[in-house]
Amino acid sequence: LVDRFADTVNVKDFGAVGDGVADDTVAIQLAIDTVEAGQKVFFPDGVYRCTNTITVGKAIKLEMESADVASRLLFDTAITRTVQTTYTHPDDGADPAINVALKIDAIGVEIENMVVDLYVDYQDTSATNFGTDIDIGIFIKSKAKTIINKCRTRGYWRIAGLYGDCTVDGGTLDRTSIYDCRFQGFWSVYIQGAKTKTSESEILLGDDRGDGGVSDWHASRVWLEGWSHHSKVRKSDSDGGCLKVDGKLYAGTSSINAIQGRVWLNCRLDGADPYLLKIENAIRDKFVACFVDRKTGYFKTDGITGVGTADCLLSLAAGSQNIFFDKTDIYNTTLDIDVAATYRIKEAYNDDLELVGERSFLPALTFGTGITYTSRSGAYNIDDNRMFFRLALDLSNIGTADASQIQISGIPSIKDNIYVSASVSVSQSTALVSPELAVVGVLSGGSLALWKSSGGTLAYTDCNASGTLYITGIAYI
Repeated sequence: LVDRFADTVNVKDFGAVGDGVADDTVAIQLAIDTVEAGQKVFFPDGVYRCTNTITVGKAIKLEMESADVASRLLFDTAITRTVQTTYTHPDDGADPAINVALKIDAIGVEIENMVVDLYVDYQDTSATNFGTDIDIGIFIKSKAKTIINKCRTRGYWRIAGLYGDCTVDGGTLDRTSIYDCRFQGFWSVYIQGAKTKTSESEILLGDDRGDGGVSDWHASRVWLEGWSHHSKVRKSDSDGGCLKVDGKLYAGTSSINAIQGRVWLNCRLDGADPYLLKIENAIRDKFVACFVDRKTGYFKTDGITGVGTADCLLSLAAGSQNIFFDKTDIYNTTLDIDVAATYRIKEAYNDDLELVGERSFLPALTFGTGITYTSRSGAYNIDDNRMFFRLALDLSNIGTADASQIQISGIPSIKDNIYVSASVSVSQSTALVSPELAVVGVLSGGSLALWKSSGGTLAYTDCNASGTLYITGIAYI
């Protein structure tokens, strides 16, 4: 029995009380600093009051007896802001100092059954009652192989419930694993890498901030609930939400994202903040069997105007590359996706059980002499390895002699030389005035050239009439 518990120390043996009244900060930190790497610090059920940052600086495990808010680390005192990140390039200035409750500052730290609780007087229903002034609940300081299991951050953390910092020289968040957790805060989860120098378009060679990157990050059965203030009023109408990802990495001659390769499996992004998801610079985030939904019954900062679908965004900025949604329900939110972002949506449905992710484009023609047209509409949706698209243009003055090949520009091209199968027709009002033609084509560089399936190029004379040109097709990417 002695050998069985030889690798475990109990915080109460170091003077911790766990009654929610005594200050247990020194005792907890002493226990952590005393154990050897690979050992465990055990917390019997209780409320452990902390008045300063708890720092884990070696590869150990922290484990609470029960995963319940009745047993927790309670932070009820404002902490001096001394923690420094370096996402801003040094030539552009310094990041503002922050304060954190629990800081992970070693590779291979594991936390289990831990509730990190920011003190709030929940009897005070004022929308400005944010509780103790602390920025971050759990802070990972550019360290790999962190495991967080059955944990929770509760309360109104001013920056994030869980913050992954990947900005230290040589730092990385690789192989972070998060299971069965729940995070609350201005951002539930915030992952930040180094930003480029203002005068540069990429991070240059020799800038080693976070150059280890973030890959193999895995989160499963995690609830990201945003601010979720007990007054039902959100803190901001322009920022904050469930998940934010940002950061870049030097990659030869172009900016590639260091923040890459995360999997979110069976997670819930559920808030009433401006963003349910905001990816600014990242690559290969995969959301599989997730649920993205706006909470109802919440109000904007004026406390009067209800938060609607248009007030909660799923946002992918231009730096979002290869973002993938599979079997993910996306409800009560608005897609805000930059045209330069690349993503795929496979079997993702909204509250009308319609596939989401359809995006618009403005089609144009490469045309012959005397042909005029008006671009009406274009839309496409990517599902697995296929891109479905449809477009409409109002043609006039095509005449009878123009044998120019019909070519459409403006269609997004994921890669060059994509095979296309499509159908073409022309209508006036609702009447079909030319036969529907089966055609094939090649999409390259945003331009689609069409040929008749029976052979030969598809020309304007094949349509044989002015009217609305409709093209519907599949590009096999």
